[in-house]
Amino acid sequence: MKVNVLWFKRDLRLNDHLPLKRAIEQGFPIVLLYVFEPELMAADDSDLRHWRFIHESLLQLRNCLPQHAITIAHSNAEQVFDQLVRLFEVQGVYSYQETGNWISYQRDQRISSMLKSHKIPWHEFQSNGVIRGLKNRSTWDKAWLAFMHAPLDDPNLTQLKTQQVQWTMPNDASLPDEIRIPHPNFQPGGILNAQRYAQSFFDLRHRTYSLHISKPEEARKSC
Repeated sequence: MKVNVLWFKRDLRLNDHLPLKRAIEQGFPIVLLYVFEPELMAADDSDLRHWRFIHESLLQLRNCLPQHAITIAHSNAEQVFDQLVRLFEVQGVYSYQETGNWISYQRDQRISSMLKSHKIPWHEFQSNGVIRGLKNRSTWDKAWLAFMHAPLDDPNLTQLKTQQVQWTMPNDASLPDEIRIPHPNFQPGGILNAQRYAQSFFDLRHRTYSLHISKPEEARKSC
């Protein structure tokens, strides 16, 4: 069966998501994929709160797309993609470029080589105005302004067709309880929560932003 793969990576939204938009436009069913990678989870710059936030965001994505399948794997990315290319005729992989660490950079190199060996194109899109490999910053401000003034890349979700993956790959049920169980003292993840926090900032909290940004207690509300 022919499919595309949308690799969520660090962007867990449904709006203004260019890789998702492009994948939908191709017309094939899409495997919506997130991978909890043990090596990244064990890295020094990683914390349980990061992965809890991501897990909460994925659960909210599922709630926002009740008629669609979101595939969550708990394994290294190479094993995940190796299984996908065995199960499906993968037409393309779509994702944003990732600004991560040395571990994620090396993983991307390995995934790129694997996909090339199977003649599968990996369509990576610029993320958050970051320009990879930029050797001269003299035009960076113009590129940033162009990025910020560009129209939103909203996918047509009415055309979304997803593909369920039937496999024995470990999923989010194998994650530690500290990740799967919400913590009452931390900001919850999820696109709906993000919209709520953003709206409260623009409606009210921005008024004291500049006054409280350097004050640890007040900044929790104003920032």
